[in-house]
Amino acid sequence: MTWAGLTAGAITLHATVPTSWPLPPLTELLKPAANLLAWTAMLPGRASVRLVMPRAWHGTLAEVSAAYGLGMCAILMVLWMMLIARRKIIGPDPCLAGVKGPPAALKPDRKTARPVCSPRRRFIVNSVSYAAGAIGIGLPAKAAVLDPPALKVRRYRVPINGLPRSLEGMRIVHVSDTHLGAYVPAWFIEKAVKQARALQADLYVLTGDYVLDDPHCVELAAELLAPLAERGWSRFGAIGVLGNHDWWTGASAMTRAMEQRGIRMIDNDRVFIDARLGAVLDRPPGHEEALCIAGLGDLTEDVTDPFRAFRDVPRETPTILLTHQPDTAELSVLQAEGPSRPRIDLMLCGHTHGGQVRLPMVGAPLIPSRYGSKYEGGLVRGPRFPVVVSRGVGMSMLPIRWGVAPEIGEITLVSA
Repeated sequence: MTWAGLTAGAITLHATVPTSWPLPPLTELLKPAANLLAWTAMLPGRASVRLVMPRAWHGTLAEVSAAYGLGMCAILMVLWMMLIARRKIIGPDPCLAGVKGPPAALKPDRKTARPVCSPRRRFIVNSVSYAAGAIGIGLPAKAAVLDPPALKVRRYRVPINGLPRSLEGMRIVHVSDTHLGAYVPAWFIEKAVKQARALQADLYVLTGDYVLDDPHCVELAAELLAPLAERGWSRFGAIGVLGNHDWWTGASAMTRAMEQRGIRMIDNDRVFIDARLGAVLDRPPGHEEALCIAGLGDLTEDVTDPFRAFRDVPRETPTILLTHQPDTAELSVLQAEGPSRPRIDLMLCGHTHGGQVRLPMVGAPLIPSRYGSKYEGGLVRGPRFPVVVSRGVGMSMLPIRWGVAPEIGEITLVSA
């Protein structure tokens, strides 16, 4: 099977086959191998394509096809140059030339005056070539096959001023950026949901980007996340907000699909956890045994309306904010002095994926944030309140993770 044939198979899995089809388990299991072929073929071309194509084309078949085309041209060019360099160094193969006898019997090269086929020279060059090939295959294999499924649970203890005694030790499980689609198969999200359910949280929160770029994935993405909202599994169910990819794919369809399966969506809205009743309410419960969960719309694709999101929230009620992008923490309206500034004790978000690739001594070279590595991932001190940034479950932009494991967050609230 040729490289072109393997790449054609990767293109079929990533660009042609709708991910909402009921694919057989074997095809789903082949996605990591397709990721390996896809990212090696597409990496040289995708960055260039993103620079010249308008945003409306991002994630479309046209972008993927152009990226593959440029990537394959770059790979073939590199292979061609390597073959030329190898031939220049060790000369032609005597077997191919039809020469019999030991290499020493060959005539010397006119330019170098050395034997064309030195055994030692050939051994050294071949060893270097094989080592380079092993590294060239091994590193992409690790990034595309081994690292993406290595799901971790990261735990945080966050002190909250005025936390009701009845909510002491409340555990929130945070799931973000599942990105169902070409790079992330349904079985892996199902695995992540089972792992999240096994933590037996009091509340599950979801902070956006449930699909990659395929509108056909919306219903399936909601179906895969639905077990987090099942009654009797947690005290307060599941609450979520949308991310930028959800808006690109279809925000209203995503919201509708999630709420039909019991996941409360609170973009630019808020709910109250009533510890006495063990319920989620639409209005302030009128006593101090409560916690507010507020949500803000996506920073770049939605309207961010804190005045609506924090309406009627008593000043003495601890408040946790859900949003997709961590840069939301820097909004001036959330930093303004005076009584109009909303109370926020903790913000939970995703979006950055931890950069998805973290290089030794360099760090993450590409983090989708205006503030660089500040919001790369983990527990961060924002301008006014702490921020927990999830590194996400799935993948975006490229189907690889390197040094940045996918994760589920478990946040335990304690009294300050």
